[in-house]
Amino acid sequence: MEHFDLLRDLLILFGFATLVAVLLQRARQSTIVAYLLTGMLVGPSGL
Repeated sequence: MEHFDLLRDLLILFGFATLVAVLLQRARQSTIVAYLLTGMLVGPSGL
């Protein structure tokens, strides 16, 4: 069932990245800033 854990983690990461990207675009920030912020928040210690 290790594949399901990986899939779940990827879905969480992509979902969170999309949410942060939308929020930061409304704040007129670059999408890359959203992806970097997501990486810091949900990185290896977050999952």
